[in-house]
Amino acid sequence: TFQPWQSYGWSPLEAIRHRGLKLIAAPRPELYDLAADPGETRNVIGERPGDAATLGRLLEAAQAQPAAAPAAVDPEARARLEALGYVSAGAPIADPPVQGLRDPKDGARLRELLTEGDQRLRRGELAPAIAAFDAALREDPDNRFALLRSATALVRSGAIGRALPRLQRAVRLDPASPDARIALAESLSRAGRHQDAVEHWMEATRLQPKRADLWANLGSALGASGRVGDAPAPLARAVELKPDDPRLRIRLAFAEHGAGRRDDAARHLSEAAARQGAEFAHSGALGLILVELGRPAEAREWLARSAPSEPEHAEALRALAKLGANPR
Repeated sequence: TFQPWQSYGWSPLEAIRHRGLKLIAAPRPELYDLAADPGETRNVIGERPGDAATLGRLLEAAQAQPAAAPAAVDPEARARLEALGYVSAGAPIADPPVQGLRDPKDGARLRELLTEGDQRLRRGELAPAIAAFDAALREDPDNRFALLRSATALVRSGAIGRALPRLQRAVRLDPASPDARIALAESLSRAGRHQDAVEHWMEATRLQPKRADLWANLGSALGASGRVGDAPAPLARAVELKPDDPRLRIRLAFAEHGAGRRDDAARHLSEAAARQGAEFAHSGALGLILVELGRPAEAREWLARSAPSEPEHAEALRALAKLGANPR
């Protein structure tokens, strides 16, 4: 069964029966004499190493056969694995590591704590959730589920400073986990540590190169860290991946404007406006860029459309007044 792996990231269990014996392959394997002990209460692996070796070879032979189609993973199991960082949203469930996983029979109390913490977090009970995960981490400091889910609870409660060391530890434990990288990058960005976040956004895009949101966040982090000339390229990649998302074009336009590429900025804002129609909320910004480009006739039209809710509204009104027109 892969349930321990799918639910908690622990070692999966495999078993084989042969001539009244049952071998369970686990970090600490078990052998049962089903004729004498049908309830499987007495592990005789230490007493019958020859039988254990025979069943072990039979199990290896069975494992070498072509695999059947994998069973579907239930949504809750997938959510747990995503929180562990072993699988990303929309990605297939990965095979477990060959070694280093907890034996499920050693995790009863830990499983209770993880389940309690997860259920409380889903209900928005942040303090009790953190307490349950903290208890789990005292028992298993490297538990990825507890590290990531407790960090989520801490971030939601506003304690980003406490969340960051847990996310950093999760990344050190599994550098190839995109979810751990993304969670750390997001928290670093929230904490204003944009240059530190850049490293992890870059690695996240390497691990999941087809996710437009990761490229966009990398571009934003580059811009926020002062690397304005580098910001447009990853945002342009995001637009390539999701060309129908006008919000990405808007983010790209502002990055281009920050890098001094006014023509490109105006073009992408115009494209976003065409796609969003009445929902476009950056008319003032587009008008101001057109003023900078020396295109007053086009600028007047967009400046006049600026709504009070737009961040650039006051500046847009001043620019419109200088152009000798009245706002509509």
